[in-house]
Amino acid sequence: LDRRDWGPRAFAAGRGRMASLYGLGCRDGITEYMQTKRRKYSRAAWEGVKRDLRESATIYVGNLSFYTTEEQIYEMFHLVGPVKAVIMGLNAHTREPCGFAFIEFYTHEHARDAVNYLSGLRLDSRPVKIDIDQGFAEGRQFGRGRAGGQVRDEFREDYDYGRGGWGVIRQLQIEREGNSEPIIHRPRPSSTAEFASNERFRHAESDED
Repeated sequence: LDRRDWGPRAFAAGRGRMASLYGLGCRDGITEYMQTKRRKYSRAAWEGVKRDLRESATIYVGNLSFYTTEEQIYEMFHLVGPVKAVIMGLNAHTREPCGFAFIEFYTHEHARDAVNYLSGLRLDSRPVKIDIDQGFAEGRQFGRGRAGGQVRDEFREDYDYGRGGWGVIRQLQIEREGNSEPIIHRPRPSSTAEFASNERFRHAESDED
């Protein structure tokens, strides 16, 4: 756990600096990153998205190591305010963490502060990417790649230890070619059952469901 990267001293000294560097500064509930996605929506739909984002108390956290735990995430984001829930992103097939999470705060202001003050700080030696999210819904905790994880990990050409090694397609190529390149597997810090059953980090049913 890289406490030196995001402890109180770093938090006080770097308020907003990393968010600006990563283009994730949050203005009026809308981050610059979300502005780049505007073309995906009709004008009417975009107005609805903006309304949701201005009120949302949920953030999306990406670029996590597969081995980062809920407790580490909770401890980091508690710096900006009380955390209501941490929902780990899971591989849809194996139900193991796959490198992202949703975090619910109690207020939009704390979610916005997380974007502005924590974006780009390192957790397990990886700079976290944070954005305001419209709100978690059941099913969104699962990866959407064909192998069950995130799509980005399907096509990676590099070896990323924190993301499970080679990208999925590259790994298949290595196996087909009979390549002897070493594949290192690190034990999981927690069992799948713990991730599935720990109510502290599960999202309560939506009132709309």
